[in-house]
Amino acid sequence: MAEQVAFGIVGCGEIAVQTAQGMAEAGNARVARAMDRREDLARDLAETYGAPWSTRLEDVLTDSAVQAVYIAVPHDLHAEVAIKAAKAGKHILCEKPLSTTLVDADRMIAAASDAGVALGQPFTGLTTARNRQVKQWLDEGAIGRLVALQVCSVAEKPESYWHGGYSGRAQDDWRMSRARAGGGYLLMNLIYDVHDLHAMTGMTVRRVYAEWDTFNTPGVDVEDTISITVRYDNGAIGNWFAGSAVPGRARQYPNGTRLIGTRGQIVLGYPLRIYTEEERFGLLARQWNEVTIDDEPGSDRARRIGPFAEALLAGQPPPVTGEDGRRALEFVLAAYQSGDTHRAVALS
Repeated sequence: MAEQVAFGIVGCGEIAVQTAQGMAEAGNARVARAMDRREDLARDLAETYGAPWSTRLEDVLTDSAVQAVYIAVPHDLHAEVAIKAAKAGKHILCEKPLSTTLVDADRMIAAASDAGVALGQPFTGLTTARNRQVKQWLDEGAIGRLVALQVCSVAEKPESYWHGGYSGRAQDDWRMSRARAGGGYLLMNLIYDVHDLHAMTGMTVRRVYAEWDTFNTPGVDVEDTISITVRYDNGAIGNWFAGSAVPGRARQYPNGTRLIGTRGQIVLGYPLRIYTEEERFGLLARQWNEVTIDDEPGSDRARRIGPFAEALLAGQPPPVTGEDGRRALEFVLAAYQSGDTHRAVALS
């Protein structure tokens, strides 16, 4: 059997089920122990993969067979679990967001650094051939200087989501609370885009102005609608719109991200679409090109978990670090602050 990283899973709800499946598919990772405060969830996940289970975090942290801890608990508990894991000498793969505050994010990063363990997040970043191709086009000037970015994402989350996620596996209302979840659709879902677009473009957010509200999700104190205007460090302008309670969702008019340059455009999707005025890059100039990129085999989760395990086995930093996660979190929290104060917020 190929060398594998042995993970202790902390929090056995629906995303942990997908992640455990991804570990099995990736081949370089395995479930070594499962832990949840609810015995039924821990037992179910552990027995699926022939691993021991527990309802106590200490059992995971003192298990010599566990090399890394995968954290999939409510967001307000991320920092507490991660810091304990670091002090126990375990590598850490933490679900998004890294935490609910920058103070906690900094504590997590410092704890991992002090302990000499890796701290990563399961964002895609540049681990896929598709994202690497986009970065190559941008770096080589296929669309000239990047001057604008547009992101649109709408969904129609069912009422049941707020009490048990999409699967209903773990019934809990923490997603409804800003104090526990940290935020709504931007933090829950678009934070993936925040990170991955930075990885592809290299642009850093300098200033945001946002408006957000909860229009169509009764009893929830996180946003279901948000609009953000962004100024980036290279002068480019961004516009983000997201809604989690949009009737009809995006079936007729798909979600998407558009990168606009002085010499063309790239529309992210499957396939990628690119328009360029340049007579190179193996593309047809002055017309739209559709480019299909074959990504690595396996599920989306396998492509997120595998590269982290690969880095650990090679003694290398993870492909997405705690600092990367903090950067994405800073953007999200700045947008919320702007929406609260109705003022533009500058990032450090």
